[in-house]
Amino acid sequence: MSTNGKKSVMGVPKVHLWGAMEEFATAILECGLMDAGYEGNQYSWANSCMFQRLDRVLYNMEWSELFSITRVQHLTRAGSDQAPLSYVESKRPTSFRF
Repeated sequence: MSTNGKKSVMGVPKVHLWGAMEEFATAILECGLMDAGYEGNQYSWANSCMFQRLDRVLYNMEWSELFSITRVQHLTRAGSDQAPLSYVESKRPTSFRF
């Protein structure tokens, strides 16, 4: 999150925003969530002077046991400051049994 040196963002003191982001990051870790990564453009959001990767897909260990491949692509932004995400998963092959 960028605050561009301002003391507040949309009326909220900068310190509170950073604290909320730390709490969010802690919750992600405590829940055992992992970032699926991405393919394509490095950034998922842009305005006239800033680019950021704001959007992401998170998953847990149970998900990774069910799906062997999880692929996220940042698609091209068109008419929006937000890039759409494409998400594809493939189930793990099951063992053959008689």
